Amino acid sequence: MISPSPRWRNVCRQLLFVCLAWATLWPAAAQNFEDATLQTGDILFIGLPGEPSLNTEFRINRRGTIWIPEVGNLEVTGMTLAKAREHVQGALKSYYRDLIGYEMQLRERRKLVNVLGQVAQPGEVDLEANAGIQTAIAKAGGFKPGAQLDRLHIRRDGKPISFDFKAYLDSGDTSLLPELKTLDELFVPISPLTGQVEMPFDAAILMSKGDSGDSQDGINVFGQVHSPGRFSFDADDNIIHYLMRAGGVNNFAAVTKIRVIGENGTQLFSLTSFLDTGDKSQLPKVTPGTTIFVPVTR
Repeated sequence: MISPSPRWRNVCRQLLFVCLAWATLWPAAAQNFEDATLQTGDILFIGLPGEPSLNTEFRINRRGTIWIPEVGNLEVTGMTLAKAREHVQGALKSYYRDLIGYEMQLRERRKLVNVLGQVAQPGEVDLEANAGIQTAIAKAGGFKPGAQLDRLHIRRDGKPISFDFKAYLDSGDTSLLPELKTLDELFVPISPLTGQVEMPFDAAILMSKGDSGDSQDGINVFGQVHSPGRFSFDADDNIIHYLMRAGGVNNFAAVTKIRVIGENGTQLFSLTSFLDTGDKSQLPKVTPGTTIFVPVTR
């Protein structure tokens, strides 16, 4: 009998280790899966051999039910997977004689959230179970101009939960954002300073204005200016020149909080302070590819 080489013995040991690890972890994972409490948005699979109307996935709707052909609506939210499996099986017994091979699995945890207000595509969004505020807003098409980022709120069970999304953007601290739950309503208010005027922002439109085309070295100027666009870089120009090339700031501009985003990170620039003092040392450095953003005053 030929004995295996040392290399094959090592491979066999590694395979054995992997199998033992799965054998150790699987019972606990399966137990947690069975104890999961079902919620709106979750996707279940119901299988019964030989029944084409089953053997498919069913989403738990906003009423907390799943609709099964021949059976109708069955409420399953708030039940554990094991309890819901028994509940559905009991309902199927009235319509199917042979339930051998019946199974029900929790295929995917999901949540349904309504995103309303100053977003591009308000309405219901379907999210993964661990998705947060940022993902919900992105799914709704992002913010529209005039969104008041420091006054967002979630309505849950009739009660509002307010939070400052702008503080999160400034700090990157995710602890400032509340956790989203299924059936939440996320509302993005409009700033009272924008009135009834809407100024759409589109990257393609921004690139088509100015005088630099799609040059990567161009200077982007947008926000509360009269003619946002991408302008050609000139080493002799400073931020004042670029603001003037963008038509100057409008009446809604927060001129003390202009953001200059370049190779050295983000700098704050106060146009008011510079105009009062004329101190050129206050002018932030503008390098190729810099973005100048003029926010709306609050």
